[in-house]
Amino acid sequence: AVNLFHFPPSYRDAELRPFLTKIGLKTNICVLPDVSLSVLDDLPKAVWQVFCERSSYPTKVHEILAQTSRPVIFVRAPYGVEGTRECLRGIAAAAGREPEFAATWAEATANFLPAWEAMKKEASGYSLAFVASEATLPRLMTLRYGHGAPLAKMAREMGFAVDILFYDLHGAGPKLPAGLEDARVTIFRTPWELERALREGDFRAVYSDIVFDWRVMRAGKARFASKDFEMGLGGAMRAFQKLISICRLPFFRRYASHLAGPRGVSHIE
Repeated sequence: AVNLFHFPPSYRDAELRPFLTKIGLKTNICVLPDVSLSVLDDLPKAVWQVFCERSSYPTKVHEILAQTSRPVIFVRAPYGVEGTRECLRGIAAAAGREPEFAATWAEATANFLPAWEAMKKEASGYSLAFVASEATLPRLMTLRYGHGAPLAKMAREMGFAVDILFYDLHGAGPKLPAGLEDARVTIFRTPWELERALREGDFRAVYSDIVFDWRVMRAGKARFASKDFEMGLGGAMRAFQKLISICRLPFFRRYASHLAGPRGVSHIE
């Protein structure tokens, strides 16, 4: 049996626990981010303590468990196909279930991967844009805000090209993180330069967690957000379908000049 720590309930219940059952592992208790104190009495009944990768929310739990004889395992957050595979394979390897993992993963992806590859062909014709600074650029390839998806990393795995609109007062240009070396970079220094970059770029959609972000919409671009990304294979496919639909959407390109919005005001985050 395994104990699961820091796996969000939506992914944990829909995909993780059923997969572990198929490779011969029982799920004992699930703790964090939700906690039910009544289940903690059963914590010693599992052999393996499995912790999901996260960027914040430090706890002492794994330090306490590391002092026991039960193995403590840290696995990647299951974002995208690669992240999900590595997460599940890490658990299986620690429990000595690698042959079972290989067979179950092949079964789970038999129909999934052909559809994924077909969508990647279409995605290769689209570009997604991220507005970033020296501080925020590296976070596009890593976990964000606890369990927040590595947005640009998932976009690249899906086959999208990536544009970086980079805020840099010095005009030197950014040092691109691994995985984004081929990203197209546009530097801006003022709100007006950002508005121009948004308007003139040939990317289809821009990342923003501001609902009705007029900077994006009046530039004729669609918007995607953190909430569009989910864990697991099912979550990756749903995110991919959303992004493809957003890129296909002609509404903002066609009607940008007719959209109401604040005039003479720039929204600065």
